[in-house]
Amino acid sequence: MGHSIRGFVARPETLQAIRARFPAAKLVGLDAGFALVPGTDALIAEIDAADPTGEGMARSIDFLFDHPAMLRLLADASAQGPIAFVETDYFEGRGAQAATACVGGSVVTSKERQGEGQGEARPINSALRAIGVARAPGEDEFDTVCLGKFRSMAAFESAAAGATGSSTRG
Repeated sequence: MGHSIRGFVARPETLQAIRARFPAAKLVGLDAGFALVPGTDALIAEIDAADPTGEGMARSIDFLFDHPAMLRLLADASAQGPIAFVETDYFEGRGAQAATACVGGSVVTSKERQGEGQGEARPINSALRAIGVARAPGEDEFDTVCLGKFRSMAAFESAAAGATGSSTRG
């Protein structure tokens, strides 16, 4: 089974800055008081169009977590509160994950890991911890916010389409 997602994770009020700036940004509620704005192709295209350098993330074949345009957006958005951009691309246990977290305009963690990884070695867990996710007993940060529930971008897009945009779980 695969897992391939990308998006911005933060408290819903922090994600309002992205939603206000980019019409394609939709909010999906997660657990533990967090939410996600899925990094859909439409949103990435809007971010590219707004970036003054024209570096074009949409043309990248790699993860976007450390692309200069993404780092600029995360730094700007983190003025509203801690925020992370997370990505996974796994199929049948092989693949990679990556994440960047920004707090107060600065990158506090930015990593990529090939393979499954465990606990502390997982970049997404490090980024979620950096933005304030306190893991539940017996779970890691990824499970605490319930990112595993959504295994694909289509699942997030479907959840965003059915959401009111103002509520979150947990």
